[in-house]
Amino acid sequence: MRALVFLGLLLSLPTGAANLLLIESYHAEYPWDQSYKAGIISILGNEHPFHTFALDTKRLPKEQFKIQADKAWQRYLELKPDLVFLADDNALMLLHERFSQTQTPVVYLGINGNPRDYRIKHTANITGVLERPLFKRSLLMAQAMLPTPPPHKFLLLFDSGYTSDTAVASIKKLNQNLMIGNNQIDIEQHQKLSSWQSSVSSARERGYDAVFVALYQTLQDYKQQIVDEMRVARWTHDNATVPHFGFWHFSVGSEGNIGGYILDGYKHGCIAGTIAKQILAGIKPATIFPKMDTSGAYLFSESGLTKWQLKLPERVKQQADLVD
Repeated sequence: MRALVFLGLLLSLPTGAANLLLIESYHAEYPWDQSYKAGIISILGNEHPFHTFALDTKRLPKEQFKIQADKAWQRYLELKPDLVFLADDNALMLLHERFSQTQTPVVYLGINGNPRDYRIKHTANITGVLERPLFKRSLLMAQAMLPTPPPHKFLLLFDSGYTSDTAVASIKKLNQNLMIGNNQIDIEQHQKLSSWQSSVSSARERGYDAVFVALYQTLQDYKQQIVDEMRVARWTHDNATVPHFGFWHFSVGSEGNIGGYILDGYKHGCIAGTIAKQILAGIKPATIFPKMDTSGAYLFSESGLTKWQLKLPERVKQQADLVD
């Protein structure tokens, strides 16, 4: 629904004051991209022409990233936008140096890395929103839901994409011993679907009480082709040997994860849209300190809870949304 609203707004945009360009790391069909774009538009409304360019870095090989970045830059030069959004780490990584040499205001979002890593901490025209998986609260929630008493052993699963690399680095930096209370946390990154499947199907026999399915959009098959993300989600749902939770809104559902304390792309986009609105009103980007998105929410699949015979703690139940 949010994607349809977004498309409808795009079609009705008038020619107007500010020309906007969104360079997205991934692709228009990706649920995270759809949700944050809808959030941005909900704040900015239909006052400004809104253009997009998709780098498509979850589906294209790394060898093509620079080519895509060059195309995005050419699009920027053609449009001469008044403000640019750089969505997710790959867009910022590939283009921050070029934009730091311009006067164009830039709002980044979906960034798992540290702004210092991109050398933009003191860049006058760039600010934005940092994305941090709600790691600790998610695990404490799972601990309260599992039928066995703590301590528990949790497995966090990621693909081997750049976004996963930065998310894992962030988690390890904040939790160096990878322990939450007495609970043990192990992290795995997989490049191949086959190794992902082996890990998921053997989780119980390896002593894990639950799995957190994080990012899986860059997994490759035996031909080194990117596997469709819905295929991975469905396979994981059908073959998991322990309850499987998630960190992102798009991963929860009847063919996905049971649920969790999740990040919502729509809310994330609203934060980025609010920053952009301030800039368009005349506030300098250098005076807007980067925001950290901590707007988590409880979201669960009713069929997932039933399948794994899990009950929500009363405190969580009162705040949770249910989907199926």
